[in-house]
Amino acid sequence: MKPSFIHDKFFFGLIVFCMISILWSSTINAEEYETKGHLESIVEAFVLEHIERRDDEHITVQVNSLNANIKLSYCESKIDISFAKGNSLSQSNAVVLQCHSEPSWNIYVPVSVQILSKVVAADRLIASGDIITEHDLVYEEYDKNKLYDGYFKDISDVVGLSVVRSIPAGTALTKRNVRQVAIIKRNQMVTLVLKTNGFEIDMVGVAKSDGYLNEVVKVLNPSSKKIIDAVVIGPARAQIT
Repeated sequence: MKPSFIHDKFFFGLIVFCMISILWSSTINAEEYETKGHLESIVEAFVLEHIERRDDEHITVQVNSLNANIKLSYCESKIDISFAKGNSLSQSNAVVLQCHSEPSWNIYVPVSVQILSKVVAADRLIASGDIITEHDLVYEEYDKNKLYDGYFKDISDVVGLSVVRSIPAGTALTKRNVRQVAIIKRNQMVTLVLKTNGFEIDMVGVAKSDGYLNEVVKVLNPSSKKIIDAVVIGPARAQIT
């Protein structure tokens, strides 16, 4: 019975040893490579800390192209991270991760950054030529990096403006789809002002297009029969440029 007991004890010890070896090996392998989740958390924390935003804005960060099977050696030192060259703090689309311990590595990580901001948008379809009222407007969240034509933050800034082209409900208002109301109408008689050598000369002309404050309007000079450019300076008044 004794040899059998020794034999069983030997195999029991061998099994325990193998299990410990497997667990130890798994621990080593777990620390052998950086995990996708760890790298993503580093990138997200860095972007959130450094991207500029207003108090009423919030940022979402999506890390792209980090394969779950990525094989980057575990970095014994702190991983350096920076924005990719050419990226601005408000419109970053990539970061660079670098490990300086051996074996060293660096990786370029694309990111999608949204800076969500409350901007003025249409609450209903607003037709071209309509004069905007407060009831036409609502605040909506938009990624301001994609509002290439600008945007408005305050409803009071657009009330009373004229719609250049139809604005569907939910669409952000920009300086391309709204403008000031024309204070000079096409074919209206206007006073043309010419300032020269300290003198001011007034003459009468005929507007050949609608005119908006501080913008250029085409005006026919009846005496010379020429169409000239003038800047609208008030109702029915324009200054020759």
